[in-house]
This record gives sequence, C-alpha cells and structure tokens, in this order.
Amino acid sequence: MSSQVFVFPDNKYKDENRSGWYIYRNSDRNEATLRVQDSNMKIKGAVRLNTSLSPPTFQGYNGTEWVNFNAQKGDPGEQGNGFNSVIELENLHGGEGEIFRRQLIDTRNDVDKIQLRTLSAGITSINGAPLETMYIKTEDHTINLTALPQPFEWNIANQPIPNMKSNPITDRQFKCYGDVSIWRSDCHISQGQVVVISGNKGGYITVSPLVYSAVNKFRKAQTPLGIALRSVIPDQPLPVCTKGITTAKVSSKVPNNIIADNSIEFAGQPALVGEDGFIFASKVKPSVDYIQLGVFVEEGGNTDWQLVNI
Repeated sequence: MSSQVFVFPDNKYKDENRSGWYIYRNSDRNEATLRVQDSNMKIKGAVRLNTSLSPPTFQGYNGTEWVNFNAQKGDPGEQGNGFNSVIELENLHGGEGEIFRRQLIDTRNDVDKIQLRTLSAGITSINGAPLETMYIKTEDHTINLTALPQPFEWNIANQPIPNMKSNPITDRQFKCYGDVSIWRSDCHISQGQVVVISGNKGGYITVSPLVYSAVNKFRKAQTPLGIALRSVIPDQPLPVCTKGITTAKVSSKVPNNIIADNSIEFAGQPALVGEDGFIFASKVKPSVDYIQLGVFVEEGGNTDWQLVNI
C-alpha cells in the first residue's frame, strides 16, 4: 500500500483534519510532514494527539495504556555523590598565596559559592612615603601584572664581608651593592679595574682603563667612572659599578712619589688609583697630585683584592 501525501489547503476552513503526510502546494514530496489526530484504536505502537485533554497531548499506546509524550517531573531519585566527593579544590604547596578561599563546598546550601581570592597590589614605604608596587589590569582573557620600578635599598646589615667580596676565579661578574650601568669597552679591560669615559667609537660612548704615567686631570680623561665588574675585550658590553660597594684589584704600579701601605689600617681609608688602573692605600696623604676612587671597606688584610665603597 502506497502512503498518500495530502496537499495542505490554502484555506484553513477546507482542512479535513486527517492523519497522514502533508506538503504545501508546489513543495517537494521529500519535505512532507507527518500529522496525527485523535484516535481510540489501541494498537501497540500507535500514536495520537488526544484532543480531549487541555492542552491537547501527544500519546503513544504501549499495548496496555496510553502514555503521555509530554515531559513530566518524575519521582525524586536517590541522593547522588556530593560535590566534595567528586571535585577537590587544592591549593598547591611551594609558593605564597592561596587562590581558593574555601576548599570544602556544602552543596546542601543553595547560596554557597566557590570563592577565589582576588589579586591586590602591595604597598611599600620609601622614606616614609607609600608607593604602589604593581599595576593590575583585567582583560577579557588575561590578568596583566606590571611591576612598578622601586628605589632599591640594599640591606648591608645582613651581609657578612666574606659574602660581599667577589672571587675572581669563580665569579664571572663581580658583585656590586649599588648602581650598575652597561658601557661599551674601547679596549681590553680587566675585572676589578678602574675605568673612565675615554671617548667615542663608531658613534658609541666607550670606556677604557684608567692608566696613566702622570696625573693630569685637566688635560686627560682621569675622572673615574667606576670599577669594571667583568673582564672584556674591545667592543663588548661592560657592566660597571658606578656607586656602591664592590671588589677591586690591588695595584702593583704605585706612583714613585707616593708611599703605598701593604694593609688597610681602618675602614674608610682612601682608595687611590695606581698607574695600572687598580687601587692601593697610602700610609700618608700624598704631597703630589693623586687620583682617589672612594674608600676601603675592610680593615687589615694583605690580599690582591679589596672591598671598596665608591
């Protein structure tokens, strides 16, 4: 038996309300729609639209009774697993700050929430003035944390002298408790050597060792810039300690008219610059012109390397 496809009438008053497949006039038969009406034929698997109910309800006959197709709330089921038995909120160890404010959630409480801590920028104090330490901005997909530059305060009180002093064998770059800037080397420069601004090379400002045969501050570059923290060859970047405490090499070329001291008598003793660009101490104040770069920090000792404060 071939199934009949009815053309749905343009005039709704001509609709005979028959069950079957329907299409609109001039439509493709493959786009037909199934329509069912009310029926009392209790055939297993039958479908009807029971119009005696309000609103009309689709039903199916299961061989015993008509069953509504409409979704209805069923009987309460058994208690399921609690949230805390399925999901575990854990703040990992090894760092500071815990994201989860509470790690246990009571699902019986409808108003209970998973709470996450927010990020807040800390406040520090420099010379009695409060300063923000970080700028925080929330984007659609990220939280951007921008550290704000702060004046740095070296805690020398907790630094033993042996820890502050650098080792030329193991330390590729000497420590500097103070200000460091990067310069371009004009020639070979040794670690722990005093350097000066010597001119320019290829359009760049360059530095070189403060070496001399006679002191002439007015006519020659003999104003110390600082102490080289690395050994470099020409045209390399050179970190220079321009202010603060660092390690310098003791000079082996003391000017003839100055009496060198083999040991440091007291902290604060002037650090003079030798002809080779390294430093030394003098027993008495020189009667001739000399170049000074800060003061010695250590007392006593007769070593090739000394801490100086520029």
